[in-house]
Amino acid sequence: MKESEIKSEKFLASKSQKRLHRWGYKDSGFELDGEKSVTFVGNRYEVSGTSMPDFIPYIESVLGIEFNKDDELTSVSKKPVNPPAINSEFYDAVKKSFKEDRYTIDDLERLIHSHGQETFKDIYKVIYKSIERTVDLVFYPENEDEVRELIELSSKFNICLIPYGGGTNVTRALSIPENENRMVVSVDMRRMSKIEWINSEDRRVCVQAGITGGELIEVLMAMTLYLRETNE
Repeated sequence: MKESEIKSEKFLASKSQKRLHRWGYKDSGFELDGEKSVTFVGNRYEVSGTSMPDFIPYIESVLGIEFNKDDELTSVSKKPVNPPAINSEFYDAVKKSFKEDRYTIDDLERLIHSHGQETFKDIYKVIYKSIERTVDLVFYPENEDEVRELIELSSKFNICLIPYGGGTNVTRALSIPENENRMVVSVDMRRMSKIEWINSEDRRVCVQAGITGGELIEVLMAMTLYLRETNE
């Protein structure tokens, strides 16, 4: 199933084709095909299916390390997740105000939204150890009115909101402050990924907050092709 099809079925991070706790897609990556040779599996990229016998030796020479396939850390299969700290008044208000498919306290969803893609502080901990704090609820708004209402409820009940976009966390914006004692809600914007309007004259585009750069490029290329065919 394509990611666009998953989105039409109400996007959930835990159901995405992307890897849950690291970069890339689940169906793509490096696999050993020899003692020090790898193949990039999958079919998404031009390099897919290519055997690379010189890749590991190159890495060894650049980093000054020796690769040993037996020297591998074991990932934590059942990842520990803190139970959600629920503000009951806020949670009851959310249940009354929004459809059930807009929010979740599922452990995996909360874990995914509690870290970004920084190598040690995020990825290493969640894969091989554990992270200290997880968000308490994940919310998926689908329009501006829902965002506004969620902010109003959060203000009323003193809830901490953390917007979630692409999840890279290069600015550490996804990190929950150590002294934060309030209920923490991750607001995943990825269901809001539409183009609002395009001004072809001055090349301005208004997009919703949840669209990624790759998605925007694909949509714009498709629209450009459609307009070109229509004009012809």
